[in-house]
Amino acid sequence: MNEARSPESQVDNADVRQKKWQIVSAQVAILVTLVGLVAGSIKFLYQRGDSLRAQSETARLQAENAKRESQKPFLEKQLVTCFNVVGTVGSLAAEKEPGAVIDPKEHAKTLNQFWIHYHGILSVVENDNVEAAMVALGDQIRQCERIRQKCDLQNNANRLAHACRNLMRAGWDIAEVQYNQ
Repeated sequence: MNEARSPESQVDNADVRQKKWQIVSAQVAILVTLVGLVAGSIKFLYQRGDSLRAQSETARLQAENAKRESQKPFLEKQLVTCFNVVGTVGSLAAEKEPGAVIDPKEHAKTLNQFWIHYHGILSVVENDNVEAAMVALGDQIRQCERIRQKCDLQNNANRLAHACRNLMRAGWDIAEVQYNQ
C-alpha cells in the first residue's frame, strides 16, 4: 500500500515545488513593485498638489501686490485730499470753541477752501459715507450762513473725519490701527 516513490517522482515534485516557489516569488516581487509604484505615485501627487497650492498662493499675493501698486497713486491722492478736507473742516469746527479768536479773512479763506473741496477733487476720491458727511456739513454751513450765526460743526466734522478714516483703511486694506501707547 505504501508505494515507494520513484526517484523520477521525487525530482518531479522538487521541480514542481521549485516552479511554484519561483511563481510565488515573482508574484510577491510584482506585488511589492506595484505597492512601491502606487505609494510613490500617491506621494508624488500629494507633493505636486502642495507645490501647486504654494505656487497659486504666491501668484495670488503677487497679483494683490501688483493691484495695490497700481492703485497706490490714487490711494495717496485720496489720503492727501482727505487729510486736507478734514483739516479745513476742523478749522471751521474749532471756531465754535470757547475763546477761539476768529479772523474774518481766515474764516472766509477756510470756508472758501471747504467749498473748493466740496465741489472739487474730493468728489473724485470719496465714497458714499464721505459724500454724505460732506453734504451734511455743506447743508449746515449754508443754514448758518442764511441766519448769520456761528456753526457748531463739531459733530458733522467728526462724522467726516471718521468716514475719511474708514475710507482710507478700506483702500489701504488696514484691518485695525495700532496706536502708540
